[in-house]
Amino acid sequence: MIFHGRLNELTDESNVKVAHLENMILEMKERYKCHEEQAYQVMIQQEKITEKWKDEHRTTVSYYDRTVKGL
Repeated sequence: MIFHGRLNELTDESNVKVAHLENMILEMKERYKCHEEQAYQVMIQQEKITEKWKDEHRTTVSYYDRTVKGL
C-alpha cells in the first residue's frame, strides 16, 4: 500500500512536470511563428526597397542617356 501511494505521488509530480513542458513547447511554437512572420515581413520590405532602387537606377540611366544624347 505504501508503494501504491508513492507511485501515485510520483505520477502526479511527473504529470505536473509534463504539463509544464507542454506549455513551454506551445509557447516556443508561438514564439517561432511570430519570428517567422516577422522574418517574412522583413523579406517583403527588402523586396520593396530593392524594387525602388532598381527604379531609381533605371531613371538615372535614362536621364544620363538623354543628357549624353543631347550633348
